[in-house]
Amino acid sequence: EGSGLGFDEFQTNVGNLKDGLARTKENALLREKMAGLSEDEIQRAIDDQERREAKKNNKKDAWME
Repeated sequence: EGSGLGFDEFQTNVGNLKDGLARTKENALLREKMAGLSEDEIQRAIDDQERREAKKNNKKDAWME
């Protein structure tokens, strides 16, 4: 049974490594995209994201009341 648990843990660790590599690739692509944007375009994208998150949180809060 102990070796089975070790194997499960190994699989979990491999999965975590794969997820981390995928995020690293996504981050590199985002950085590459951002390199071609002006400061204004980046700020607008950040503002839009913050508005979407606030709207989502407001809907979540209203649902929980």
